[in-house]
Amino acid sequence: MLSIEDSKDDLIRRKRIKLVFKILSLIILIIILIYLFIYLLETHSMPFYIAFLIVLFLFLFFLGFVLKNKKRSILSLFPAFRESSKMEDRQKEYIKQLSRKPRPDILQFNYQKPLIEKCPNCGIILANFMKKCPNCNYEL
Repeated sequence: MLSIEDSKDDLIRRKRIKLVFKILSLIILIIILIYLFIYLLETHSMPFYIAFLIVLFLFLFFLGFVLKNKKRSILSLFPAFRESSKMEDRQKEYIKQLSRKPRPDILQFNYQKPLIEKCPNCGIILANFMKKCPNCNYEL
């Protein structure tokens, strides 16, 4: 009984440590980006909106590393797309069922004479239009 409570306490402690780490990371990230924003405006005399877009991009980029939790698809946030993915699964299953059934229309083809053949006497490979083997003069 004691080990279960200890493991719960450890789990709570680990979650708190992760939360504190995330908060500190975000604070440090925001401070660095504010300095970068000021640097871009003053030193490079960059337009305000371009500097803002650069800082916003960097903030969102690094925010993904700080706040990554479970890997979830963006489409899982929208219920309409979830229903359409179920529909796609049904369509794939239907196609699989069709491919299992024998289909005689797929097996219909016209036989064509091969373009090359072997000489039965010497074994040299010849074109199918040749009447006589050039190697052994065998009539085909």
